[in-house]
Amino acid sequence: MTVDDHTPCAGSCCRAGFTLTEAAVLVAGLALGAALLAPTLGSMRTESRLAGSRDNLRQLGEAHAAYSEANSGFIAGFDWEGRPATGGFGGESGPEYDIGCGVFREPQDNLEAGQNQLGALLRNATGRCGHVDPDRKIVPNLGWVPHRRFGHIPLLDWLGASPTNPIVVSPLDTHQLDFQKYTRAEFYPDLPGGDPDLTFGSFSDDVFVRLWPYASSYQTTTYAFSSGRPTSSGFLAIEPTENATQHRVLDANGYRPQLRQSVRFPANKALLFEEFDYSQGLGSQGLYYADPLASVNILAFDGSARRIATVDANPGWDPANFRDMDATPELRYRSIDTRFFPDDSDRPDPYPGYYKWTRGGLEGIDFGAGEINTSEW
Repeated sequence: MTVDDHTPCAGSCCRAGFTLTEAAVLVAGLALGAALLAPTLGSMRTESRLAGSRDNLRQLGEAHAAYSEANSGFIAGFDWEGRPATGGFGGESGPEYDIGCGVFREPQDNLEAGQNQLGALLRNATGRCGHVDPDRKIVPNLGWVPHRRFGHIPLLDWLGASPTNPIVVSPLDTHQLDFQKYTRAEFYPDLPGGDPDLTFGSFSDDVFVRLWPYASSYQTTTYAFSSGRPTSSGFLAIEPTENATQHRVLDANGYRPQLRQSVRFPANKALLFEEFDYSQGLGSQGLYYADPLASVNILAFDGSARRIATVDANPGWDPANFRDMDATPELRYRSIDTRFFPDDSDRPDPYPGYYKWTRGGLEGIDFGAGEINTSEW
């Protein structure tokens, strides 16, 4: 027996669609499933990017090792030198350096030499020199310490990379990735830092903004470019400033690359570390690395990269009171743009020094063991 085209279907097998009620139930179910899955996917994405950051650090570690091998064992850094410590006005002259654009400089000290060397390396790598628009020209900034966030620039030949290569930026550091896109003066107002003409809550001047696209997410430990031992005068060359993240310079000639062989515990000593816990979320939810609630990726001197809870790291010391084993610096984060990171400079309880101010310098231990007693140093 056959069924003609006008015979109604019997049973559910012949139904051609959903009722409105069934469609609504299906959509609601899909939405619920997506909502339940979103946190898992977000966590997987974050973990993937954290792993990518560790890969970056391992590659930077390889470049550091190659640099040291080719440079008599010195840690990569700015190695131009200024006037001798006994020089000065009317004293012995220092070396003169070509910083590009037909300009030569005779730095007054090693800090100024590093500032000029950064400008020269970036001018050479980017071509932002010579006859380019004056607003785009790279200008050495003599008002800051480039060694912290630009320590990778002397490594460009070993990285085989441009100064804006993503290898120097954490995949979760969306702000710095944005900065790498904006290098022309007409884009300055669109920078994540905002209008360069503002003097607070943003970037102080366009010289700073011109350099910032070439910065790194990873900060270099202080004692990779200064001695961790006190001078004969009984002080260290560099100390933390009060209520801030910067350095107080007691000896501007104290900025100089250190030897890798000075590291006594390479598997327990950080060379590079993420300045923020980017996994806490984007924007102002990022925690400064020294916050005990933070957890950041670090590169140890043995080339290994790992993520360590800050509270599990050694607190470090206060270089101004290095004989006091209980003293840690008054380290706070002063934000250069509060739209992206909170300004912690007024917080009542300061952070310890952790990787930045390691007790004992390169001979100290950052994690995996207790602090070394350096009170008699």
